[in-house]
Amino acid sequence: MMDGNEKSIISKLEYLGLNLNKIPEILEQFEPLNYRVSKNYDERNYKTYRYIDIKDIQILLTPQNRLDPITDKYAKAVPIYPYLNPEREEDIELHSKFLKMLITLREDSIENLEEEQKLLNKKIPFRVKFYKDYLWQIHYSESTNKYFMLVPTEDQEQTAFFYLLKKMCNANKGRT
Repeated sequence: MMDGNEKSIISKLEYLGLNLNKIPEILEQFEPLNYRVSKNYDERNYKTYRYIDIKDIQILLTPQNRLDPITDKYAKAVPIYPYLNPEREEDIELHSKFLKMLITLREDSIENLEEEQKLLNKKIPFRVKFYKDYLWQIHYSESTNKYFMLVPTEDQEQTAFFYLLKKMCNANKGRT
């Protein structure tokens, strides 16, 4: 018999289109980024507002919060795959963290974000302002020509991460 959390997790995985027994290839693959943070880097000043194809973004999770310095977040970042599939004993804690994040997911927040994205696709505003000033933590590594999203696991707000994860799962379904 399943408890409420188990039912919630199963329901949310279905909503995202994520099957933990058959993880999409796009989430399994990881190419080292060799990312170097500039000494003068300030996240508030280095914003890029442009469309980036889902297949060009790698997801890294970090046990930090979004206000921590990027050097700390990146130094402790781990690709998403161990969070989804605990193959090694040390991955069990990561998987548990992912499941806890999943429990707090609200589908309506993803749907609201999808609506915002549709509006941005129709007309790019002069100024882009995100809900509660939350920035998507997507960065670019010049040395490898790769984009990556840093997901601070200690934040309460995970909508952008789950939105991207859902889009990646749906994009993967289109290829199979």
